[in-house]
Amino acid sequence: MVDAQDISAADKGKALESMASYLFLLIPGWFPSRNVLDQGGVFESDILVSNLNPEGNLAAELLGRHFLVECKNWKNRVGVAEIGYFFHRMRLTHCSFGVLMAKNNVTGKAETDNAGRGVIRRTFHEDRNICIVLDRDDLEKLESGVMTFWTMLVDQMQRFRFGVAR
Repeated sequence: MVDAQDISAADKGKALESMASYLFLLIPGWFPSRNVLDQGGVFESDILVSNLNPEGNLAAELLGRHFLVECKNWKNRVGVAEIGYFFHRMRLTHCSFGVLMAKNNVTGKAETDNAGRGVIRRTFHEDRNICIVLDRDDLEKLESGVMTFWTMLVDQMQRFRFGVAR
């Protein structure tokens, strides 16, 4: 039996990337590509999801034909610098939608929109780019069958853009 402490940070990151790739592959027509290097080899994207459905569809309309996924299987919350760099890579690749899979979410409190959450909110208002964050609680909902992955993505995006019903 392997002790959880013996698993390297790189292995934990790869495990989350594998799970994320599998979840995106479950959606018909979506093709996840892992560890994609840009042409100059300057930056790497954990996952590029391409919607390869030949005709227009709701997914392409809502999320675009291509979007990025960043996986952070960290014991700490993801901070401003990492979130800002993810948005920079989204901008460089002309993606207007991204998913940050962060085991322990991001810095900042939801009710105050500060720190990492503030960067996500400000980027949406300034550039219209959307980044949704999926954390351990979201993955547990998937595991328990409370909702499907597609439903979760759409729900998170709509909550982010429009808020929640009273």
